[in-house]
Amino acid sequence: MLSELNESSSIEQDADVVEFLWSDGETTSQGEIINQTFAKGRGIGVNEFKLLFLNWKQKFTEVPREVKQT
Repeated sequence: MLSELNESSSIEQDADVVEFLWSDGETTSQGEIINQTFAKGRGIGVNEFKLLFLNWKQKFTEVPREVKQT
């Protein structure tokens, strides 16, 4: 993913942080599970997270441990 940004312009070189968000279609009773990857970050490194997207509020939150995926 990050290599494609290299080919498009200097975005990847100039950016302090490159973040990707995508969905694999995972849902819960509370909302949709979104995958978040920091592909580049000065001082933060490469990290991956899962977020809960509450679409009725247009808000991302941490996925609670007790949330069951459907």
